[in-house]
Amino acid sequence: MRLLYFVPILLALVTCANAQASGCAEKPTVAPDISGNYVDDYGGLQAVSDTFWYSGGLVFETCSVDNAGQSLIAYNNPRDTSNPGKFSRFEWTKNGNKLWYCQVVFDAPTEQAAQSAPAADPTHPATGGCGSFSWSELIRILP
Repeated sequence: MRLLYFVPILLALVTCANAQASGCAEKPTVAPDISGNYVDDYGGLQAVSDTFWYSGGLVFETCSVDNAGQSLIAYNNPRDTSNPGKFSRFEWTKNGNKLWYCQVVFDAPTEQAAQSAPAADPTHPATGGCGSFSWSELIRILP
């Protein structure tokens, strides 16, 4: 049963490897502090690494990581069904003993536009601050 959790993640790796030319200007020099495999509070799989963020069937190529600012800029895979070829910004925060993430930008035309967009509000992630939504909780999947 546990193997089934990793099938989408393996598919994401294959998709990234077979993707068309990269949309990132450069590759990240560090991995996100939150690298790992998760289930979000909606039951969706999330995988975070220095090369990609897999989110519920969509693949985002990691362009840059800012661990101090708790954010990551990514290129939306051209084969994704939502905003292909655009740029996203993911942010994360810890509140209490929980880890939360917000895809605050999902359709920026450039990396710079994704980077310069207003940040999400991490004050009360369970109830709001991610645009007009709450943040999503990340629950680590243990190996």
